[in-house]
Amino acid sequence: MRTAFTLLELLVVVAIVSLLAALLFPVFAQAKTAAKRTVSLNNVKQITLAQFLYMEDNEGSVAINRDCTLVIEGRSEQAPCTVGRAYRGWIDLTVPYVKNYQVFKSPGDEVEAVPLKPGTMDAVGRPVESGVVWGPRPDGRVIGGEYRSSYARNNNWSNNGTYTARYSQAEFPATLILIYSFAANSGAGARDYEGVPGSSFTIVRRPSIEADPAQCVAYTNDSSQNVRSNFLRFLPQFVAAREAQTPSSERYLGRGIYGFADGHAKAFVPDVIRGQCNWGISSPGLESGNDGVNPDFRF
Repeated sequence: MRTAFTLLELLVVVAIVSLLAALLFPVFAQAKTAAKRTVSLNNVKQITLAQFLYMEDNEGSVAINRDCTLVIEGRSEQAPCTVGRAYRGWIDLTVPYVKNYQVFKSPGDEVEAVPLKPGTMDAVGRPVESGVVWGPRPDGRVIGGEYRSSYARNNNWSNNGTYTARYSQAEFPATLILIYSFAANSGAGARDYEGVPGSSFTIVRRPSIEADPAQCVAYTNDSSQNVRSNFLRFLPQFVAAREAQTPSSERYLGRGIYGFADGHAKAFVPDVIRGQCNWGISSPGLESGNDGVNPDFRF
């Protein structure tokens, strides 16, 4: 009576197990990514809701990029940004409405947040425990507050020193982007000294996807042409290299997560997202052109 497997039988079993593993591992990986996308979608919904709650308390305007050196009509409304001192970015201004900084980090973003060093002071010399340190970051040097957010805010809503839009100006809230998947950032504005931009006029796409200059023109009443502008070349080099490999706009099975001005959130492939052409400097500030059909950074 035989009591053991033959070598051939063992090899057949190993081959079958290996084949099943090869077939199932990609399925498991996709399921894991889908679960992370669900978490990120919930994060974006919470952050978007926080913007609405903030707007209710602030005359219909979202939080500014940063609370230092806000210049309006030639006068400074905030303390100047000072190298080595911390300031609050837009996520710090809205976190009271979500109660948790962790909601700003996506499970698909593996870059670790950098806390402030003990003893960090704000622009007027008060000790702070959260925020971002103002200053240069050559070659990705961290000085405090970097990478706290995996999402950014549409800078067409509020561009420090230029304008702050109001919700009443949103003609097509269902297609007007408010919050979106982005490179790991400080959760502040778009200037170099703020670390990686956390407020921009479009998403990060693969290097091959650039706007067509002949079509991406400033908005006029008789034309609202726009194609896929790309924020990749405006990122610091060390971040751009990482994003070129795996763009944040493709973080979840080729899609990014977007929160809109009507409160809903949804995943989209980057090809359908419309960015801005005039980078938010046209009078009276924000750029128009949203057609009410396509997801767009423009009002």
